Amino acid sequence: MSSSRRDSNRIIIAVTGANAGLGLGYCHRILRQLSTAPTAPPPDALELPLEPGHSPRRLALKDASLSNFVNTQPPPTLTLILACRSRQRAEVAIKQLKKQHELGLIGRKMRGAEERKGWLEGLEIVFEELDVDRVGGQGGVLDFASRIRDNYPHLTTLVLNAGIGAFLGLDWAGAMRQLMVDPVGTVLEPQFILQEIGRKSGDGLRGGVWGVNVLSTYILAKELRSHMAKSPVNLPLSPRIIYVTSSQGKASFLPQPPSSDKQLIQLEESYGASKYMGSIVTSHLDAEFSQTEALPQVDQNSDEDVGKRKVRVLRLDPGVVHTGMFAQWLPFFMEWLMVITLHFVSAPWDVLQKSIRS
Repeated sequence: MSSSRRDSNRIIIAVTGANAGLGLGYCHRILRQLSTAPTAPPPDALELPLEPGHSPRRLALKDASLSNFVNTQPPPTLTLILACRSRQRAEVAIKQLKKQHELGLIGRKMRGAEERKGWLEGLEIVFEELDVDRVGGQGGVLDFASRIRDNYPHLTTLVLNAGIGAFLGLDWAGAMRQLMVDPVGTVLEPQFILQEIGRKSGDGLRGGVWGVNVLSTYILAKELRSHMAKSPVNLPLSPRIIYVTSSQGKASFLPQPPSSDKQLIQLEESYGASKYMGSIVTSHLDAEFSQTEALPQVDQNSDEDVGKRKVRVLRLDPGVVHTGMFAQWLPFFMEWLMVITLHFVSAPWDVLQKSIRS
């Protein structure tokens, strides 16, 4: 979208780290879900069937906005923003998204599914440069937030997926020990991943893992909250920030005392500690945003103030998924063995497995 002109019937979603892995999987899923005919809520908004031995799970926040998906006339259009460092990789991902999505729509039509009129004509998939390791400068966190405010009329959803770990490789001896003692835990909670101590940001000013997984999350949420509060009230989605956390995020990984290494620079388990800290930060942001209003902003095309919608900050644990994160350290046959194992040990409510492979 080249201008900040108001569009009251457009959902605008930005996904960080969207050109590969889990972020690309989210984009596939967003396209698949929001392109369904406006006669029922998106499938992922519905309750999952009860599996033996498991409690029922819901995949979406149950709120009144879900009912707005039904018979919305005209159905809203979508701008999907791939926020990542490399324009070249983003353009490849955009082509892949469009091709697979169009094939999926053809498949639905052949199966007799109802079409969503005007969907492809209104769909926009665009690239915005974002390097979450940088706070300032071109492509940094502050620059990205500024471009979103200047070039888009509002932001409906911000998926904070981009994250890093200071991974060095795998402790194969440790992997064999855990495999013999706890084979399922080998996949669900591996304890043999080697991490670098002392990793700093590219400019050397802060802890690298902490800066990406915690600081950039806080800055983006604070910088874009007011713009997200401008999201039109008629849209079927209320404005929300979604922080992608991890089951590896645990308080036990924090330094002791926590104040001894606030930026997790000298920590062996910086990834798990940073994800726990990110969850704490976003939890406090959600409480803050729910109790206070964003500063109203004046719409240049209207005499009324806009920007008073409440913005939620939610946390999402994608569960056990295969993203290729450790492919560089695994032989080809073991990579596929891991994929097969993940298929059988993943929890039945973890449909994000499908989003990576869809």
